[in-house]
Amino acid sequence: MMSCIEDVDFDQPTDVILTPIVEASLVYLEVEGSRFVDNGSEISTVTDAVSNIEILEDEFVDDNLEKVELLFEVANQIPRRFDVQIDFRDIDDQLQRSTIFSVMPSINGETVVTEHIEIFDEASIEQLKNTYTIVFILNLQPSSDGSTLDENTTETIALDSKGKFYFRIES
Repeated sequence: MMSCIEDVDFDQPTDVILTPIVEASLVYLEVEGSRFVDNGSEISTVTDAVSNIEILEDEFVDDNLEKVELLFEVANQIPRRFDVQIDFRDIDDQLQRSTIFSVMPSINGETVVTEHIEIFDEASIEQLKNTYTIVFILNLQPSSDGSTLDENTTETIALDSKGKFYFRIES
């Protein structure tokens, strides 16, 4: 019996590239309409923040993260339009990136859902890796009929977010 093998690369098994995609929930935020009232007067802005985003502090993530798609889903029960501003800030509170999108008002008491996707690619991934705090600014827009919110407003605006993290692992 005889056999012949040509051009065998015995180093090939050590050249491994893995490209896993991980989906994870990030932030959930719910704000009652009554938070847009201060001392009986309607205010236009409510701000919340989440600090110490742990997944971004991991050395493995820092070394291998290639791209991230963040999905923000806003469910609005309030019969008013909102602008949502999301600021990504570093540990020194320096702005890394900001995005703004509009959320349509609830109509006839029905919840209106708005989605926004923010992509951090190869050119911008460092902005996300440097993020320590994510600030959410909800800007209530004027009503078309002159109505205002009050302390008894129970409808909510809720923001849910998840991330799709793309890794490239080479060995």
